[in-house]
Amino acid sequence: MALDPSTGAIFGTDSAAIGSFTFGAAAVDSSANAAAKALNNCMLVAAAPVLTMVAGPNTTPQNVVVNTALGTPLAVVVTDAGGNPVKGASVTFTVTIGPGNIPSGVFTGGDNNNLNTLNSVIVDTDAKGVATAPAFTANKIRGGPYNVRASTPNAKNSVTFKVTNIAGPPFAIKVTGGGGQTAQVGAQFAKPLTAQVTDQFGNDVPKVPVAFSAPALPAAGSTFGNPPAAAATVNTDKNGNVSLVATANTAVGGYNITATVGKVAPVTFAMTNIAGNPAKIVPILPTNDPTVQNGMFYATVNTKYSPLVVQVVDQFGNPLNGQKVTFTISNVNVANPGGEFTTNANFPGTLKTCTATTGNNGQATAATITANRVAGGFTVTASLAANGKISTVFNLVNKGKVNVPNVVGSTQAAATTAINKALLNVGNVTTAKSNTVPAGSVISTTPGAGAAVNVGSAVDLVVSSGK
Repeated sequence: MALDPSTGAIFGTDSAAIGSFTFGAAAVDSSANAAAKALNNCMLVAAAPVLTMVAGPNTTPQNVVVNTALGTPLAVVVTDAGGNPVKGASVTFTVTIGPGNIPSGVFTGGDNNNLNTLNSVIVDTDAKGVATAPAFTANKIRGGPYNVRASTPNAKNSVTFKVTNIAGPPFAIKVTGGGGQTAQVGAQFAKPLTAQVTDQFGNDVPKVPVAFSAPALPAAGSTFGNPPAAAATVNTDKNGNVSLVATANTAVGGYNITATVGKVAPVTFAMTNIAGNPAKIVPILPTNDPTVQNGMFYATVNTKYSPLVVQVVDQFGNPLNGQKVTFTISNVNVANPGGEFTTNANFPGTLKTCTATTGNNGQATAATITANRVAGGFTVTASLAANGKISTVFNLVNKGKVNVPNVVGSTQAAATTAINKALLNVGNVTTAKSNTVPAGSVISTTPGAGAAVNVGSAVDLVVSSGK
């Protein structure tokens, strides 16, 4: 460094070091005589260094459960142009606290009173150039990511941390749709069962399993999926919603489907299965009734038959209420075996037909039938009034005197057919040796051939066992 004698200016090259130093100055008079003088205790001040900041390890991005602190504190590293850590640099961490339902967070000790201002804290770097923010706690609103910014004077950059608030554990589940439905047995309900899972602050909780359960057969209930099962588990979607399609099982009745998540109190969907369409008519035969044998109804001529009862059911055997059934006698002509209905206000119809309506048990009872004076058999057909193709047939026999057919010499099978055709029944069958009748053929009957007996009487057989 030197003095320019023409101008009196100090010029030259400055020191590379920052600090105090001594330099000389020369005064020049009008005669150009130079007088040197030392100037001491001068200071050369360096320009502010250019700094660089980087985020600390594992500090961004981060997920944090609402209303809890970040697992890894926010931190930055400040270095100078030479990559050396800078101690004592003031770093400001700021986050915008949004109004209303906006995800955000606060620093411990930060100003969290005004929700429309920036919440900020200032932290100095340590000897390693690291500035670590105090604990940062998420607010109660799920969402993000949102930004937390770190800055320091003279730095050529700032650092932005990405933070996302995630929902807490399931706290509540509520039904959002699908309850109160009715479907026919075996049919799918029109609307799916829907529910929503939230945490304690009302945030939607995604990707958590919800277990659905319904009563199983023989009780009325529902099934889910294919193959059908009375229980199913479905995960909530990104908005905490869950949806499941239910199918009524084959039993009729009302019941509840439950939906459970974790240890949260379950919710229920009230459902009802109703019977399907008529599928068949089933004859209901009385028990311990001597006038009904092997499905055949018997009555002495000019007397009443035991009531004829049918049940209308759907394809799964569920009884159907309110179904009209028409009963029709095959013959009312007094010249042939038959009978007549005794109709009245409760059993409307004619001598040949009557109509009855099923009750809660799906059963309908025909009007009383009185046998005419002719011994022999006839039929009564019960058909659905709305669909005559759905029907069943009763066999009735007017009991009177008939002759025992001659079946001696016939095989046992042929003899049985002939006896039944004569409206008689085969009674006891015994065997005996015979030199004249082949084995398996009838030796004799009791009563004997041609005897007059009541319709439905038993005829005992003796069958040859051979010689």
